[in-house]
Order: sequence, then C-alpha cells, then structure tokens
Amino acid sequence: MSAASERTASTKACAAEAASLLEPPAAALSRMPAAADKAGDDRWLPYDAAQLAALRAEGKSIFLVATADWCMTCKVNEQAVLNTAATAALFQRHGLVLMRADWTRADPAITALLRSHGRAGVPFYALFRGEREPVILPELLTYELLARAVDGDRDR
Repeated sequence: MSAASERTASTKACAAEAASLLEPPAAALSRMPAAADKAGDDRWLPYDAAQLAALRAEGKSIFLVATADWCMTCKVNEQAVLNTAATAALFQRHGLVLMRADWTRADPAITALLRSHGRAGVPFYALFRGEREPVILPELLTYELLARAVDGDRDR
C-alpha cells in the first residue's frame, strides 16, 4: 500500500470514529436515563422550543445549555463552571431563566436546535436576550467567558 493510500485509509478511519462520537449507538441510548429522569436541580427548565420562543417574546433573558450524559466535555464544564456557587450567583444576579436541552437520547427537537445554530453535537451554550440574536459561547467554558457574555451583553 502506498503512503498516500495509507493516509487516506487512516483519515477515513478517524472520520468514522469521530462521527460515531457525535451520536451514541441506539442500543446504548435506550439504556441511558435522560438527565430529566434523575433527581436534579429544579432551577433548570427542560428544553421546549415553544417555551423558549415565548420567553424570548416576553423579553426574558435565557441561558440555554445543550448537554448529554455521555458527553465528557459537558461534564467537565458542568463541574468546573456551571455547577458552582459563583455561576449560580451570576445567573441569579442577572435574573436569567435557565433551560437545559438533554440530548442524551438524541432527541430530534434538540438535534434541530443544534443544527439551527450550525452545530452537530453537544455541548452547546447560548445566551438569549429577548428577540436579539443569541450569544453563542464556546464548547469549552470558563467562568470568565461566561461572566463576560452575561455581564457584557446586559445593556444592549
């Protein structure tokens, strides 16, 4: 096999492996409890497109998180940033409505949400301020990035 053929085969194998990470196998999904099925933090509303639209129409500010139980990056962000006292105080200080889109079972409505924002998977973080364009945050969060988005967008 030529070096070019080996590189092509290696690239295809890597692409296939990466694609498999975006959506877990159906058999595994059926065994996974959704985050909403667990005892959890009642500060977070479950994702509902109609409710998000209604809140935006009312001029509310919403911080939306799209996550999945199998997403390691999501879990790191939750532990290091989202589930901290500083972040809870930030959200409360700004009166943000918190909404969680649980993609653990590859919900088609959440897939549509992700695609509407040019994303193919989780994590996804967006700050909505009424009807304005959302502020999309990076997949790897820090408290500083989150606070800058929340504090910096307040007066627009």
